[in-house]
Amino acid sequence: AWLAAVVGSAIFALATAYTLQFFIPVLIVTSCLVLLAVALIKRFTTNPQTELARRFEDFSGIWTLLMYLCLGAVPCILRAI
Repeated sequence: AWLAAVVGSAIFALATAYTLQFFIPVLIVTSCLVLLAVALIKRFTTNPQTELARRFEDFSGIWTLLMYLCLGAVPCILRAI
């Protein structure tokens, strides 16, 4: 379910990035993050430990921060320059 939420969020982020004409940079960031999410899921399912479970929360925070930057701050700053 968590991975489905990440992938769904990536799809909506890419749709928004297309509208903002900032598709390629967001595609690169989301692709890297989705690959990291898949690796995290794989690692956790093969060896479920509390330490690995905590990384889901850390990853979710990083995901949120990068999505806000990719879809808000960075395109706005680049257009102002």
